[in-house]
Amino acid sequence: MAEARQTVIVSIRAEDLPGMEHEVGRGLRKEITPAGMLGVANNTGTIELMISGRAAVRLRILEDQVGHAVILVDDMLQRKTIGKVDIELYDLVPPRRDAQPKKDRRFGGDLTSG
Repeated sequence: MAEARQTVIVSIRAEDLPGMEHEVGRGLRKEITPAGMLGVANNTGTIELMISGRAAVRLRILEDQVGHAVILVDDMLQRKTIGKVDIELYDLVPPRRDAQPKKDRRFGGDLTSG
């Protein structure tokens, strides 16, 4: 069982119903990858804001090139990324936990041989 801090819940809130949130998906921090976030929006981590049936803004939850969980904001009308929110930097999600390397990998060789 994962720690509660490792669980990431993605939800949306519309101001027409105060206090009402709709959960889009949930997953663990390790499920946020460069390809997207598993468990959210059909395992892509992509949410679009539609205006009159056309996508206006796309939010993509993924892991960037330095390994931080981020939300990329895309202007779909101009087809370009207009911003990035580092949700890991602001402590909205925990840092990725990786297993500790084995001692022989850390120190460059087999420690049992003399």
